[in-house]
Amino acid sequence: MNLIKQIKELVAGRSAWVYGFVAIRGAISILVFKMTSIFFGASGVALLSHFQNFIGLFTQVPDQGTNLGIMRLYHDKRMQTELFFHATILNIAVFAGVFIVVITSKSTFLNYFEGFLLEPGTLTFVFVAIFFMLFNSLTISFFYAKRAFQGVFWLLLFNFISLLVGLLLIKSTSIFMFMKVYVGILSFNSVVNTVVGFSFGVIPKWHTKLNKVVLRSIAGFLVIAAGGMVFGKLVDFFVRDFSMGWFGEEMTGYWQAQVRISDNIRALFLGTVGLIFYSRVSAISAHEERSIIELKQFLRLIILLVGIGLLLLYFFKGWIIRLLYSEDLLPAADFIHWQLLGDFFNLPAALLVYVIISQNKIGLFLKLHLYSAVIYVIALVIILGVVQNSVEMIPVANTVRQILFFLIVWNSFRKNDWKNG
Repeated sequence: MNLIKQIKELVAGRSAWVYGFVAIRGAISILVFKMTSIFFGASGVALLSHFQNFIGLFTQVPDQGTNLGIMRLYHDKRMQTELFFHATILNIAVFAGVFIVVITSKSTFLNYFEGFLLEPGTLTFVFVAIFFMLFNSLTISFFYAKRAFQGVFWLLLFNFISLLVGLLLIKSTSIFMFMKVYVGILSFNSVVNTVVGFSFGVIPKWHTKLNKVVLRSIAGFLVIAAGGMVFGKLVDFFVRDFSMGWFGEEMTGYWQAQVRISDNIRALFLGTVGLIFYSRVSAISAHEERSIIELKQFLRLIILLVGIGLLLLYFFKGWIIRLLYSEDLLPAADFIHWQLLGDFFNLPAALLVYVIISQNKIGLFLKLHLYSAVIYVIALVIILGVVQNSVEMIPVANTVRQILFFLIVWNSFRKNDWKNG
């Protein structure tokens, strides 16, 4: 398969609406952090990143667990009318579990938000808003399952406009008011999206009879997502918490500006290339040697294109930071090369993880992400303690993690599925 043919296949056969809603997702993230950097500078970027991570402790497992289960199980007509009810039960159970942990450990999780969240009624407001946000990705997953990509596009466009209008109205009052309005608008959009999903029949008619088979099927994906949350978002939360306490909010903000760029690249990458790769992986058997060889060639092409893209981003780093943030965040360009080097290994590794998910290798998935978290923590301790005690070294530790994680994942496939490829 020649290079030109492979590049054409990256974009061929995909609905334009897919690229459209992926672009709007990125635009929403860029909008929020652009306004934050203009109004509140680097410290505001650090605090908003921490707040989003806090929300993610509640939403990541539903986003990547129960909802992935819906997309995988939807085409079994026997389960269609039971998915929403059972996914909702599991989402509420996850929310309740995280809520109990947070409430019983306020000093750990609310350290930088105490003055904000402990205001009368504010903590309740935030928890209620997060609860309604659980239904957003649940609804969107039914749109995905029905391939109603045009509907997703228009919903996200409405979400983008409402967020823009709402945040512009409050302007630069305080970062905490900004975050309160932000989570409120996200909650409002979630309710609107869910109502639309029911009104247009995207979410099938459902009943409340408990089915252990359906519950168990969705719960399998929940375990995978929970492992990703504990070894991913939770670790990131504590690392950022340490950084703000040790290096200050402003310096942490420069590092977080880089992380947000990486997050946007990853979301764009997985929302386009990832969908193509996952569909290919799901369609083949591990014993189909020809298909596996083509998959390896596809992966090599992706690595080449990722490398070229990240090099371009590096050469235009100053201009990109001005575009996405503001002049105040330019110091982030001074050490962004480490973050981008980590992305070079992270993106192909993310595709390989899709193979693990498609083959339902839950144990391997959890083990690999445990290794990643342990490597990251050990690298942080050694680099900050021995090399240099500065925020610039956190992306270095992340790069060490991503390189080793990629090598471990790749080696697991050389010894298993792709050893004959």
